Amino acid sequence: MKIKSTSTAIALTLGLAASANAALSYTYNYDDAPGVENGAIDAYEDDAAGFLHTDTNTAFTSGDLNDLAFYSGANPVTDDPNSMVGWVTAASITIDLGGLFDLTSVDISSYGFPPFNVGRADDVTISTSVDNVTYGVGTLHLLTDTDTTQVVARTDTGVRYIQLSFDGDSHTGDKWALNELAVEGTAVVPEPSSTALLGLGGLALILRRRK
Repeated sequence: MKIKSTSTAIALTLGLAASANAALSYTYNYDDAPGVENGAIDAYEDDAAGFLHTDTNTAFTSGDLNDLAFYSGANPVTDDPNSMVGWVTAASITIDLGGLFDLTSVDISSYGFPPFNVGRADDVTISTSVDNVTYGVGTLHLLTDTDTTQVVARTDTGVRYIQLSFDGDSHTGDKWALNELAVEGTAVVPEPSSTALLGLGGLALILRRRK
């Protein structure tokens, strides 16, 4: 019985890398703070139409891009005022996965709201990094004028940081907004070191002698 338990533990340890793709948790920051998030109610004060949020009109005040709550309703102001985050200029978002992962996709949900002349993100350049210092060559991905989640396939391996640079252009609006971001992938499990392999081999011999 002990031999079976030990063998199972070893197999589980060596087989973690084979786990299925899953939505990954992450933290993020902006290079240019959005006009709308975390209580910033003067979101669109530089709107050409002179629109200004006030305390009684606080739509999009605290959108959360990593809560996996993709908004798909009709009016984010009345349905869920915390569902969206928007900009009036170009912006980049840097995602920190907290460890090394092999990516399979970055899922982007961009939401337009015509009453506020808010459009959808037009395109995004995605690059990745291990150390948040050196990034690989970015890849431009064109986004469609739709409120559905757009899955951008990625094949990056062993990365921790993802930078998404939106150029600020928008579909149908002088502002643009995001609803949600999700990252799909699997954790990178370090290969056992030579010392660890020798240790496992020695353990196997000891167990074999005890049989």
